[in-house]
Amino acid sequence: MSRMEGFTLIEIIAAITLTAVVAAFFVQYMGSALMYSAKPVNTLKDSYAINQVMSKVTAGYRNLLESGTPNLLVTFNADIDGHNFDDVQNSVTCSGMFLNFRYVAGDGTLRESNGTITPVESDPDATKFLLVTASKSNRSMRVLLTEE
Repeated sequence: MSRMEGFTLIEIIAAITLTAVVAAFFVQYMGSALMYSAKPVNTLKDSYAINQVMSKVTAGYRNLLESGTPNLLVTFNADIDGHNFDDVQNSVTCSGMFLNFRYVAGDGTLRESNGTITPVESDPDATKFLLVTASKSNRSMRVLLTEE
């Protein structure tokens, strides 16, 4: 009896089917990898843009602090609200919010903490803070500034 060399039709169909399934998984994986490959780069660009804006904000604060500007935080908050940071990077928003903390004289325990829009100038015991937030997309950076 002679032996025939080669593959049977069933073996060829099974090999083609298996190859098609593996190719479908590979194409799906490569498609999603290419689709989302720019996400880390965009995240890094957003973080860099926020860092640039916050560097300008802190530099402006230091300049006002060194010049001895009266009502430093009120003046600086007005500068932040009126300044457009689109010249540095696109669509970075920056805002400030006043925080007043009052301490009981003597023991230094926290008596009151509230987020107000304007600082209470009549209370000399209140330490005034300005919380500045720079944000872009879903990233943000905050800095806490004080007059003292």
